[in-house]
Amino acid sequence: MNEPENPFLDLQLVINRLGRSEAERIAIRFAKWIEETDQWDRINKERRYKGVEDYLRSPMGDVSQLYFQAFVFFQSFMEVGRLTRLGYDGAIHGGSGWGSAQKPEYCVFSRKQVFLTISQSFLE
Repeated sequence: MNEPENPFLDLQLVINRLGRSEAERIAIRFAKWIEETDQWDRINKERRYKGVEDYLRSPMGDVSQLYFQAFVFFQSFMEVGRLTRLGYDGAIHGGSGWGSAQKPEYCVFSRKQVFLTISQSFLE
């Protein structure tokens, strides 16, 4: 993810990078956060679905239409570990709070990256 203006993780991006089944797994795991978005309110305005998992099982279910706050995903050691094993080294998303609202947040997946970045800046 390299979207410094976007504080949300769009599951279409996950589909593009990791596949639909992985996006569905993530949607179910982070359903609580998806259910707090305006998009979920639009999808479930008639209260047809009990939750994200119920929606995804329905004929209308489309994981590509879902999103949630990115910082929640990138705080998960389990999710970051999965991404690291797949060769990803970080992500950039729009800040959504904790003093970083409206500013990009840089999520590095390894302490070595931070050390190298700091060391390189001192050498220049």
